[in-house]
Amino acid sequence: MREGQRVLFRILNADATSQLNLALPGHKFEVIALDGNPVPTPAKGELLTIAVAERVDAIVEMNQPGVWVLGLTRDQDRQIGMGVVVEYANRTGEPQWKAPDKSVVWDYTVFGS
Repeated sequence: MREGQRVLFRILNADATSQLNLALPGHKFEVIALDGNPVPTPAKGELLTIAVAERVDAIVEMNQPGVWVLGLTRDQDRQIGMGVVVEYANRTGEPQWKAPDKSVVWDYTVFGS
């Protein structure tokens, strides 16, 4: 990634039974569509909660240079591989993880009109 770049993430929860909570430390997801349908009111948040078989389209402005983990919020999930490294250009080091604030709650109503 390059600093200042805006990246579209299209994320699908292909799990048959579990909702997923996904974060990219220091970054905010601007949700622009749910299940392929544009939301009336795009909104930003630190956390994506994705129901079974749900798809979320979100734009992230890459404004926190470093090496980060885009992953599920539960440590056990990331330890079994439910995360990927997001590395900014010209940055090196160990991937960093910081859990989102526990007070952050997913709320579908913020996307309504």
